[in-house]
Amino acid sequence: MQTLKKILRILVYVVIFSLFLLFAMYNNEKTATVDFLVWKTPIIPLWMLVFISLILGLVLGLVLVTGAVFSANKEKKQLQKEIKKIKDELNRMRNANIEEEVDTENEPVKDDSANQEA
Repeated sequence: MQTLKKILRILVYVVIFSLFLLFAMYNNEKTATVDFLVWKTPIIPLWMLVFISLILGLVLGLVLVTGAVFSANKEKKQLQKEIKKIKDELNRMRNANIEEEVDTENEPVKDDSANQEA
């Protein structure tokens, strides 16, 4: 059901965007050119210039976000490995024979000072 809602939402956005683009194409007779350093575009309709700018911005944003997602996934995998390592160590420590360590630590301490006074 969720995927159907997503598909319908995307379809509605595409239809709205297409209607906007058609409206802009038929109602804007203005032309423009872009001078960028030594590069100059031919004379094109203004709506096409805006559309090209929009597409270039979306592509650039997608490239930048993709890099950030890959680095976040890499960090996530490293942290998951570290968590697994720590959990394994914790389980080993829980299963260790604790009684042996406790017996050696609680042995009575011989007091040599009493023998020296006599």
